[in-house]
Amino acid sequence: SNKEPSIFLVTNLDTDECIQWDNQFQASKFYGIPQAQISHLIKDNKIYKNLKFTFIQKINYKSASAYTNFKNTLENITIVSIFTNEIKIFETQVDLKKFFDLQGHSILDYKKNNQLIHSEWKIL
Repeated sequence: SNKEPSIFLVTNLDTDECIQWDNQFQASKFYGIPQAQISHLIKDNKIYKNLKFTFIQKINYKSASAYTNFKNTLENITIVSIFTNEIKIFETQVDLKKFFDLQGHSILDYKKNNQLIHSEWKIL
């Protein structure tokens, strides 16, 4: 089987909210769907409950980690409330830090250490 990471999109058909992923494991934790099932859903562009899975492309590991680093530093940072599942998207780390009035912490440290922001918000 092809072990290259896939970039894929998950669309919530109820809210039209769209999240792009390159990590099936993270997506499986986020949606509470087994990773093996996510793999099949992506492969066949299937709908599961109210979630539509859309395959975008395969990438090699080198570009996956580069892509992830790029995403973490330059692109949108997505966070989710562990209590309400509300999602907020910030264009930059600076925007996120301003919103939460975070002083001197690196957003990447929160993510790397799996820490919650204000005991509620998880960085995806």
